[in-house]
Amino acid sequence: METDSGSKANEPEAQGLDLHLCIICQRKTNENLVEKPEAHEKVRVSIEEWSKYGNRQYKEAWNKLRFTSVQELEDGQASWHRSCYIDQYMLECLEEQEKGMRGSSKAPVSPGENHDQTHQ
Repeated sequence: METDSGSKANEPEAQGLDLHLCIICQRKTNENLVEKPEAHEKVRVSIEEWSKYGNRQYKEAWNKLRFTSVQELEDGQASWHRSCYIDQYMLECLEEQEKGMRGSSKAPVSPGENHDQTHQ
């Protein structure tokens, strides 16, 4: 069947996810994995979102992770390096802050100040 061959084409990528390694970087490092991971769904959703911004590491992680359900991650006791998750979270926060700064005037605006008001 054509449908089966299409799904089989994705199997090597799905099989490439090693649940014994960090599900984000897929590397064994000196850093320990999170001991009792409980946020599989949150991490999975975050990786999916981050992969949309062109970061190669997260695109690669998502290409493997998208074929794995949250239940499979939980059952397999999948984990991640805290730094892999935090590094991307902090980068996302900085990017959001930078976007906000570019959209505003050079001088900070106080909460009660009208943004459209011109000072002469």
